[in-house]
Amino acid sequence: MKNSFFIEHKLIAVFMLISYSILTFGYFTVANANSIQAYGVSSSPFVNTGNVMPCYLDIASSDINKINSDIQNQQNINVDSLKTKYTDQFKAISQSTICQFQAKETGIKQLPAIIFNNRYVIYGVHNIQRAKLLFESYQEENNQ
Repeated sequence: MKNSFFIEHKLIAVFMLISYSILTFGYFTVANANSIQAYGVSSSPFVNTGNVMPCYLDIASSDINKINSDIQNQQNINVDSLKTKYTDQFKAISQSTICQFQAKETGIKQLPAIIFNNRYVIYGVHNIQRAKLLFESYQEENNQ
């Protein structure tokens, strides 16, 4: 009875230590990760995006104009068929509208703009990997 009590508590202690280690590692991994936002226009797309999802600020207006002209040319309008036909465009319009709001909130002055950690902005670069290298170089020079 006594041995099983100690073995059970040792297993709990080991489990808690492993859980704490995983949580600590996860926290430091996330804390040291770079947050990257990229804002631009679709006529001049970003390259080497990696896992960064660029925000193109001009998609909403062009898609809205296309949908409006398509609807005006239809005789009988079926709402269900419109939803099915334009689902991807509606998503793009929503995302572009969100991007426009975020771009205003960040206060970017020109496009393209790549923002690191919601603090540092690199303007005029379409290659996200190149912008990452520039930012990392800046961090090393300034010991940040």
